[in-house]
Amino acid sequence: MLKIKKNPVINRHYETIKRLGDIFFVLFFTPFVFPILVLAAIWIKLDSPGPVLYKQRRIGKDGKLFDMYKLRTMTLGADQLGLELGNNAPQVTKVGKIIRPFSLDELPQFINILKGEMSFVGPRPQPESYIEWIEKGITSVKPGIISLTMLKYREEFIPEKIFLFEGEYIKNQSIELDVYLFLTILLKYRKILYWIIAGFAGLTGIVIWILGINSYHTPSL
Repeated sequence: MLKIKKNPVINRHYETIKRLGDIFFVLFFTPFVFPILVLAAIWIKLDSPGPVLYKQRRIGKDGKLFDMYKLRTMTLGADQLGLELGNNAPQVTKVGKIIRPFSLDELPQFINILKGEMSFVGPRPQPESYIEWIEKGITSVKPGIISLTMLKYREEFIPEKIFLFEGEYIKNQSIELDVYLFLTILLKYRKILYWIIAGFAGLTGIVIWILGINSYHTPSL
């Protein structure tokens, strides 16, 4: 069970610091994850018909709705079922079964972070049908990619337990807790780091190859 320091004093500059941190890390990680996104996009198009990106209306801060982006991991129309589909559901594509465990389908949410709709750390945004999210005060902060829920309930959706953990985050939110969750999730799902490193290595190789070709064909003076 995760132990959190109870009732920390939240610095009045907390939201500003968190926002600057979000922008910094998006800009820092984008060159690393871009090759992965390109390869995943090609793979998705070859695997099943439909768009590469999937967007769905989610509940944001103060109950405002926004379009959350993900790589499409389901067949067309699967979202109309209104269910939380597990990785073994028949509606999940072959590519989806591979990239979901690594959370690679969440990478397009960098767009939502840059737009100020999400943060790296915060309660997971839920579909607009979950009105109780607003009633329980979960939307008093920006939703995030990383949350307390991910530490215990990665695959299943149990509303009561999710309310408990997300509510705990809101009561204890601080820079220290955000950093703790960020590092803990990266370590727990460290295979994501392997994908990022592989993607960056691939991008570096391509850049070196292109520069080498240009250098080879450039006439000497």
